[in-house]
This record gives sequence, structure tokens and C-alpha cells, in this order.
Amino acid sequence: VWNTVPLPVVDLKTKKILAKIDDALLPFAQHPDPVAAINGAGAHIASERRMLGELKANLVVEYVINELENTSPDRKMLLFFWHRQVGETLRDGLSGRNIKTSFIDGQVSPAKRITQQAQFKDDPATRVFIGQMQNAAKR
Repeated sequence: VWNTVPLPVVDLKTKKILAKIDDALLPFAQHPDPVAAINGAGAHIASERRMLGELKANLVVEYVINELENTSPDRKMLLFFWHRQVGETLRDGLSGRNIKTSFIDGQVSPAKRITQQAQFKDDPATRVFIGQMQNAAKR
């Protein structure tokens, strides 16, 4: 079963970052193809997107812990991220709460990627796979 979970954004710091992203996107609203224009300007808002991901990562950690504590012990979860710091926050937050994870980002060697994937698949104690979007499927 695949689920996406909306996370509440209520703190002032996150609201300020969202406002900054909105301000960065405003010029694209009048463009004939706003999605293409925004995609072409990825670098223009990349730092805001990274900061938002970092802020949400701690909320995701708490959500995952709650889910794992309140579900079957054989339940496993997949988490994906874009920015390395977000992945590290997820990994460190879960590891700090004694939740065993498999982790792949761009710094993980091809051999270790295979090991991490197998660990998640075969080890019942490894309940969370954390993978960087652009690297988790590579071998």
C-alpha cells in the first residue's frame, strides 16, 4: 500500500520559507506555461525547497516512529528525499530512536547500494528504507 501524508506546517520559520517560495513563484503565474517556466527556474527556488525539506524531515521522523510503534512489527516503510541533508536528518532521527534503516544517497558506493537494498528486503529488523530520489535505483 502506498500512502502520501500531508504534514501540518504551523511554525513561523516554515511559514516564512513558504512565503519566500510563494514570492519566488509569483512571477511565473502570468507565464503561458507556468509549470515549464518554474521547472526551467529550478535553481532560482532550489535553496527554499531544500530548507523546506529540512524543516519537514523532523515531522516525517515523528510520523514514521508513530506508525511503526502502532502497526505490525513486520510493517516496512520507504522514504525518499532529494537533498542529502534531508536524508541525513531522516536517518539520524530514526537511528537515534533505535529504528534500523537502510540508506542510499549519492555517496554510497554501488556495492554498498546492493547491500543496503538486500538488508531492507531480507532483514526483518530493518523497517525503513531511506533513498535519495536520483540515486536509490542506481547500481
